Amino acid sequence: MSMRVETRRDDNGRLLNLTIYKGTAKKVQLQFDFAQDEFIDTIKFIGRKEDLPSASEIVALISAKFMERVQTLGNIEDALPAGTNSIGQVTANAGTNLNTSLLALEAGGNLATIAGKDFATQTTLALIKAKTDNLDVLLSTRALEAGGNLAALVAKDYATQTTLALLKTRADLLATEATLGTVHGHVDSIDGKITACNTGAVAGSLTQSTKHDSKVYAPAIFDAAASGALIASAAGKVTKLHALAIQAQGTVIVNLNNGVGGASLMEWSFQAREGAVLPLASGPAYWAVTSVDTSLYVTLSAAVQVTITAVVSRDDAS
Repeated sequence: MSMRVETRRDDNGRLLNLTIYKGTAKKVQLQFDFAQDEFIDTIKFIGRKEDLPSASEIVALISAKFMERVQTLGNIEDALPAGTNSIGQVTANAGTNLNTSLLALEAGGNLATIAGKDFATQTTLALIKAKTDNLDVLLSTRALEAGGNLAALVAKDYATQTTLALLKTRADLLATEATLGTVHGHVDSIDGKITACNTGAVAGSLTQSTKHDSKVYAPAIFDAAASGALIASAAGKVTKLHALAIQAQGTVIVNLNNGVGGASLMEWSFQAREGAVLPLASGPAYWAVTSVDTSLYVTLSAAVQVTITAVVSRDDAS
């Protein structure tokens, strides 16, 4: 039996016509119509029924075409079409090339760099945590020192390297213990030039003068723009004036009186900012003296600020 089969397909590969030639002039044509869901809807038969192959002929034809197709598929070299086409389960034999135990370890590179790092261990991290647990608050919340030791240190005028160098230059000029032995080119020590000094014994004796050395001198100050006492009276005593300095701030006449309204003991006439000074009269000498039980009084002719500093002493009437 000799048969020839011709097929015609559309652009999507779907079978449109199947023509079977049996003999010389006999042929049967099948037309396939597909529904929208891609399944065969109808098959239209064109030809004579007696020209159809018998069942055994169809089986033989299918068997021959199948084997021919299998041989063709075994030599497929083209790539599968793009998309989601499935070719079923594929089993690959990797052989021994994928045995990772036989692969060479990395020499250098990132792994070597990481291995060279001195990473903290769990023990050292625990020690660090123990230290940080002692911090009560964040250090960023701590107020900066205002004053205190740091402020005191900043305020110090420390010598700089420049000033220390200047000090060293001066210190280098100072004589040492060795150079003190040579003075102006003479090899003689200074201590050898100094001989013992003896002032000798003091002849006689010192006695204390009851009229002079036992006297008590006291300061007295007057600073006012109105009349008043330079020193108040003392019962059974006179007041002696030993020294005086007076300064007037304007035009005024100043009197030292023997008590309020008493006789004038001294008088000065001042212009603006003038002064007078009486030197110290060592006792028993004095410049003025009051009566017994009488104050040393200052009388001003005008309301001008007058300052008087005096040295006085108390003494009895004798």
